[in-house]
Amino acid sequence: MAKVKLYLDTRRILSDGTAPIKIAVNNGKNRTLIPTDVHVKPSCFIGNEIVIPENPTRARTINKYLQSRILFIESALQKLSLTGQLATLSAAQLKAYLTNGGEMPAERTITVAEYWQQFVDRKETPGTKSVYRQTLVKIAAFCDLDKLQFSDITVKWLNDFDRMLSATCQANTRSIHLRNIRSVMNAAITEEVIDQNTYPFRRFKIKTERTAKRALTLDELRTLRDYPCEPHLAYYRDMFMLIFYLSGINAVDLFHLREIRNGRIEFLRAKTKRPYSIKVEPEAMAIIDKYHGKDYLLDVLDRYKDYRDFLKRMDRGLKQIGEIRYIPNSSRGKKSGPDKKEYIGLFPHLSSYWARHTVATIAASLDIPKETIAAILGHGGNTTTDIYIDFDERKKDIAMRRVIDYVNVN
Repeated sequence: MAKVKLYLDTRRILSDGTAPIKIAVNNGKNRTLIPTDVHVKPSCFIGNEIVIPENPTRARTINKYLQSRILFIESALQKLSLTGQLATLSAAQLKAYLTNGGEMPAERTITVAEYWQQFVDRKETPGTKSVYRQTLVKIAAFCDLDKLQFSDITVKWLNDFDRMLSATCQANTRSIHLRNIRSVMNAAITEEVIDQNTYPFRRFKIKTERTAKRALTLDELRTLRDYPCEPHLAYYRDMFMLIFYLSGINAVDLFHLREIRNGRIEFLRAKTKRPYSIKVEPEAMAIIDKYHGKDYLLDVLDRYKDYRDFLKRMDRGLKQIGEIRYIPNSSRGKKSGPDKKEYIGLFPHLSSYWARHTVATIAASLDIPKETIAAILGHGGNTTTDIYIDFDERKKDIAMRRVIDYVNVN
């Protein structure tokens, strides 16, 4: 006989601190979760029932409702078992049957576009939402998105899609789009929207290629740091150096900082939502003092509403740092206006992200252990060991000071 019990789904904590109560059904073959429309705070779910000390009447009402739902589901399962249908239904079909009052609903499969939108809506970071939406745009250019079903995404479909992307995208960009498709399909399987047999990625390999160099050498970094340039380019250069001095901090985190506490900046990384702490060395403090903001630590968001707008300008400006040539602006031998500027960039491929790679490259050249470099960059946190051991902040501080001192030695 199938096992039925209440389940508090803490994977779906809402903004008010409550989580949905679901009914877990396990018949040995499939496990599925049936929604109940009841949400409670985790502290109120005790001993497989709802306990609300300040409102016991409400708790009794909720418990009676949940027990009635369990009795209905147990009765429906007995009926399916007697007719032999229980053994033939997939997890998704069983969930649909129990959710629909004991009747099989009319077949209507959710489209890829519909589920994709639901998936994106659950993401919190604007950048993450944007990346998934860009993939959906690519899919729409490849096929009829409104009619696309998950069952249509086969190995052949993926190969054809990859070939279409190859006309305009490098291998690593294509891999991002393909990984996005894989992530959405994995989520759909986990939520029992589609069956595991629909999954094509067991037989499809996502290809990547080694990225080109994105780090400055020691001498190049010193050249950039000391290069005399126009004020607006000096601003971009100083921000690049600040990212370097602050352990390769991501721009989104840097430009949203508000304060320094006890000589450190402490924040939750936007990308991972993990706490992170960086010691503010004197070299970094000098730049912060130079560009101190009103509402934020830096003045970037005083000048720009969106940090990404600034970042685009910064990346364009970094490429211009170098020699300036003036080209006469003439028409038929007569000067018709001011001379044109031509920037001969020292590092024509330079971007803000190079600062992060440069930290890692210089640290590695000093034989700083890989785990320390990973901690400096804010990596880690995915293993069981990471959960129980906080990396020694002092090790990170000493290592980063070594990197900065090495750059400062002439």
